[in-house]
Amino acid sequence: MTTTVPEPQVACRLHHDWDGDTDVNMTVLEAVAEVTDADLVELPPLYDHIDPDALEAVFTHTAGNRQVAGSVSFQFAGYPITVHASGEVVVYAD
Repeated sequence: MTTTVPEPQVACRLHHDWDGDTDVNMTVLEAVAEVTDADLVELPPLYDHIDPDALEAVFTHTAGNRQVAGSVSFQFAGYPITVHASGEVVVYAD
């Protein structure tokens, strides 16, 4: 017997520009705010769920070059979130 696990439903998908002026943490907050229809200031602190500096640093080599593969997944504001090295930030439906 084969069990099929359904794909998680995407609630929001944003692209983060690693070379832009906005850090990835703000992109995560913007994605969750879009899903929850909340202002950014109404969201809980991101640092209660993940180290924001580590999230930015995990995709950076010491020479300043970006990783081309990999992802980090965590829970925030009741939603599963995945940040991909490609810059894709995905918030899944709860």
